[in-house]
Amino acid sequence: MTMPESNIDHTPDIRAPGRQEEPVEAETTTESATSEEEELRRMAFTDELTGLYNRRFMKTRVPNYILMAKKAGGAITLAMLDLDGFKGINDTYGHMTGDQVLVNFAKTINECVGDKGITIRYAGDEFTVVFLNIEKQEAKNLMDELVETLDKTIIDVGGSQGIKVNVSIGLANFPHDAQDYETLFKRADEALYHAKGAGKNRAIAYPDEGKLVAPGNISTLFPVERTVGFDDILAQLKLVTIDRITGKESKPELPILCGPRGGGKTRLLKELAKEAENRGYGVIDVTGQAGFNRPYYALVEAFGKVMRRDRTLLRELAEELDFSEKTELTKDIPELADVPNPPDDGGGEDRDTVIFKALNKLIFGLLRKSRQVFIVDDARLMDNLSMGFIDSFIAEFPQSNLDIVFAINTDTEQETEAGIMHILSGMNKTAQLAEVTRLIVPPLGPAHIADMLYQITGKIDIPEDILERLAERTSGNPLFIEELLKLIIERGIVLYDGANWTIRPFSTDDLPDSLDDILAERAEQLSDEDKEILKQAAVIGESFSVEVLSKLTGTSEQEVMDILERARKAYIIREDFRGESDYVFNSASTRNVFYDLWDEEERKDVHMEVAEAEMELHPDSSDEIFGKLVYHFQQAERWDKAAQVIALVRERDTRARIPEATRRLLQRRAYIDDMARESSLEKEDIGKAIKTLRDIRVAIQSLRLYPRENENVAKSIVRAFQGISYFFDKTEVLTFSINRETVLVNGQPPSPENADERLASEFYDLISPYNLQGFVFLKGLTENEIGDFFEIMKRKPDEVVDSWDQLLKEENIVHIKPDRKIYVAVGERKVVLGQDRIEVETAKKASGGDSEISEKVLQQVEKLLDDFREESSELLKALEEGVSPEKDFDRLMSVLREVSGYLPSQPTQTQPATATTETEKPTETTEQEPLPETQVDAETKPVKPPVPPPPPQHLRQQDIGAEEQILPEPVVPERSETGPTFGEFSPVQEWLEDLKADDRVVKARAVQNLVRIGVEAVEPCINGILENESPRFRRLLAMIVARIGRVGVNAFAQSFARDWRAETMANLISVADIFRDDPTVRERLKSLILSHESVVRDSVVEVLANFPDEVKQDAVKTAIESTDIAIKTSGVRAVGILGLKELSSLVTSSINKKAFIKSLPNTDFAIAAMKTAGELGDTSLVEPLEKIAKPDSFLTIGKSLPDNIRIEAINVLGKIGTKEAFNALKRLIKSRNNAIKTAAKAALESIAGG
Repeated sequence: MTMPESNIDHTPDIRAPGRQEEPVEAETTTESATSEEEELRRMAFTDELTGLYNRRFMKTRVPNYILMAKKAGGAITLAMLDLDGFKGINDTYGHMTGDQVLVNFAKTINECVGDKGITIRYAGDEFTVVFLNIEKQEAKNLMDELVETLDKTIIDVGGSQGIKVNVSIGLANFPHDAQDYETLFKRADEALYHAKGAGKNRAIAYPDEGKLVAPGNISTLFPVERTVGFDDILAQLKLVTIDRITGKESKPELPILCGPRGGGKTRLLKELAKEAENRGYGVIDVTGQAGFNRPYYALVEAFGKVMRRDRTLLRELAEELDFSEKTELTKDIPELADVPNPPDDGGGEDRDTVIFKALNKLIFGLLRKSRQVFIVDDARLMDNLSMGFIDSFIAEFPQSNLDIVFAINTDTEQETEAGIMHILSGMNKTAQLAEVTRLIVPPLGPAHIADMLYQITGKIDIPEDILERLAERTSGNPLFIEELLKLIIERGIVLYDGANWTIRPFSTDDLPDSLDDILAERAEQLSDEDKEILKQAAVIGESFSVEVLSKLTGTSEQEVMDILERARKAYIIREDFRGESDYVFNSASTRNVFYDLWDEEERKDVHMEVAEAEMELHPDSSDEIFGKLVYHFQQAERWDKAAQVIALVRERDTRARIPEATRRLLQRRAYIDDMARESSLEKEDIGKAIKTLRDIRVAIQSLRLYPRENENVAKSIVRAFQGISYFFDKTEVLTFSINRETVLVNGQPPSPENADERLASEFYDLISPYNLQGFVFLKGLTENEIGDFFEIMKRKPDEVVDSWDQLLKEENIVHIKPDRKIYVAVGERKVVLGQDRIEVETAKKASGGDSEISEKVLQQVEKLLDDFREESSELLKALEEGVSPEKDFDRLMSVLREVSGYLPSQPTQTQPATATTETEKPTETTEQEPLPETQVDAETKPVKPPVPPPPPQHLRQQDIGAEEQILPEPVVPERSETGPTFGEFSPVQEWLEDLKADDRVVKARAVQNLVRIGVEAVEPCINGILENESPRFRRLLAMIVARIGRVGVNAFAQSFARDWRAETMANLISVADIFRDDPTVRERLKSLILSHESVVRDSVVEVLANFPDEVKQDAVKTAIESTDIAIKTSGVRAVGILGLKELSSLVTSSINKKAFIKSLPNTDFAIAAMKTAGELGDTSLVEPLEKIAKPDSFLTIGKSLPDNIRIEAINVLGKIGTKEAFNALKRLIKSRNNAIKTAAKAALESIAGG
């Protein structure tokens, strides 16, 4: 059976001629993906030279095609192609000609393959073709045609004589030769090796019967296919994981696999995973990373691997996430970006809560599909929050179909005990429920070594005493044994003659004594170039990417891949088929050999370089590389930088740590939501559910009025019970989720004819004081349970809110789950807002007596505060980051003003509760009308302070802290018309000091009081701007001056017009944009850009970024037209910094060799002009830049440009990156000047890499 055509599309890609489009599953293309996103995705998967798909595409897409084929019963054939003698072409004709050969070869492959396969440039001169729905023989026929075509073809490379190339090809097929991508790759590689060994220029397919032997490609022989010596422990491991009985009577198991490095733990876990997948179970492969881990790192990475392997599953799981959850996970799992976004939920929760909720949805989504197995290798590297998540999940749902196994590296009994205690402390709750099993991996014996050798050779006899000595030498360590066997083959002791294996006599005394000695010997056989790359890779870590390694070494990615492929074939590294990296060392011991080749001080320097490379390559993803940065800073002994990163993470971790009760609540809710999702109801049933909710409301209200024994009360309880029970024939769970507007039943809204907004509003008011937003009823519910539950709802909310778990336990209510609000309800006394807790006191608590506020008004206030809660969290975050739009601020302030209209004023320090005296009255007062149904004494009527004038239209919210935006406006004492003189007592200085307070309330009051006191605050604030070193504080003072109004703006403009020393002037300039509407300020900036002080000029350029374009252009043009070379240089740089393309002609006209020579010895202007041109991307400058960069002849008379100017010209050519620039750089690379040659090479590589 072949794969259905509806699942896989072979449409050729019209964007890249001769390149096949990747197969896509039905409906994978989404309208949400923009053309820009599509282009970025295309570039990420495209080889720049040939236009074919690249290695990244092969790693991320081909495994998924195999999974699709497995599901559909289809076939996939993989062909691996290697150009014969390509190195000789490069050596003879040069790399440029070699590139032309590769491009022409790619075209020839595509012409031969057509739309029957996907062509990929894998590495250097290695290509692959993935044939979908094509059996091995048909694919081989196509490859035979390719070999014949090439044999008759002369490739035209532009010279008088063409070049003839041949190709060797190996093919293997899924499912005949392999069951997974890794094995399929290995089989095709073995066939390719044989094609090379059989004389090249041919295609060989992996045989249907028997196997191919490729001793010269050691990576194809190891690891051996079948595990040896682990049958018993694997059976024990399966018994406590995938073979254990699950269900209501089951008990969780907690197996811990212990053994030394190289002892076979990872191989055992792979065998367990393979067995689980063969049964249709899911495998969640969890690993941590060395160094400091950010919260939930290990689990997010693990779920990322699951979704990358199966893109159908990725879409299904992504659809369960809300907007903030999907957005947060996409940072670590970029493939989620391919799935349409759900509606924006407004966010507001911290990252770790969002991740925690998302992880719950993902695990329930996977459990719905099948049983799942968590496999945690090297458990000590797992971050605490990931382990805590698994612990709380298993403890909360011990009967779930979820298995787990941990593995730890232990060389001694003490390490074993310490490792087990580490896991038990992290899995504390599970350990109390589960059966903990310690499994020790046994060493291998002589018979096992013989079995391993037999798997490689088919049949070979080694004397028993030799086997015993090998077992003794290696202590039975599987990794050591494998490495010894490799060495024996490499030395020709065990030899393959093309038909049979033979063994010559040898002594074990001739073999290395330790694993490290073997690995060191293998490392010494490498070339210096290969060794250097692997040394650098070892500093990066056990796994590493080509991108980082290329950045670190300054070697092109293609050259790096060629070297790594040689190392792979030598079985030093292997492809990282499942992880995010490109390659991984075969073992930690192998990595250590290369790591130890460094001098200690050199190694520290390289760790710093790796950290810098990571930051440069991922400038917008610092959160995702926290762990790597900390590790490398620690290894470099840069404790200061490591501490800074750790502090950032821990600050957030502490702030966002989810309390245990909330954690359990979130997990239960995820469980209930999952059950409800599985139990969707028909439209008619949802209508019946709404009627049942009315019965529930009647029963609760009746029970509040009369005892339970009352006949009518008893009937109402029975009616509610019967209404709920009706649904248990259709579903295991019935959920009601209630807000003021509607009711959701099992997550579904009612139809318009069944909707009852009044019921929703009344029920919301009924349950909200109990911190509830709904109910969950489970199958098995009894009449007594529902009656007892309604009895709880009779109690006062204060008696219930914090005691739900205890009350349910006391009443033995197990089939009703109150759906509690995660954050404390507004109907109670606390509102969680961002990082802080705002106390919202009820009128009753504040006054000490009965509430003066009617129920209606309380409802209005509660709704407004609900609105406030929804709007505030995101706004506060935006205010702190300085990106809040004005309309958001206005929206929140309107909500607050409405709230202040409903709440009675409370005594404050500036407004006593008693009647005010004449001297304490505010300058202006406005009496409020008494609130509805509220008696307010005339002497204590709340007064509303005057509203200050609005800030200038352009005033940005980032110029002032969030606290000043959200507090009620304080009342200040009345002032005389002239105001007190500065000789009298004035609170201004005290308020200025309060601006520096850590207490946000104190700071907010100070801001509002300074604004309200007006003219008296202007001079002290401006003096503060002149003197204070803190940019944030200066902007806060400037904001206050601007808010005071015209008098404040004029005062600033007058100060701005004066001459100050450079540093003081720079302080004023830094806040000038707050007054950017004032014409005096604009004109002053135009004159200040001509200052002879660089600090002043630089400050002007920086602040101009916040002015309108016409102001920027006018000021910068003035500077460029100056005859002073320093001022002119500042103006030229400003064009690039501010992106003023309208002034580009003023810059480009000055870029010529004669002008630059004339400006010598000053080189700053020349470099500034070229740097700016590069930033503007002016493609017309290629010719003058090449003339500037080209070294003068030794016969040249007169001044010559220095190398730093020439090198900058080359750098700009690299940034321009056009074909003309590329050709210019190719000419410059032939220069005899080493500095020019090196710069040109780097620029070419930047164009190729970009």
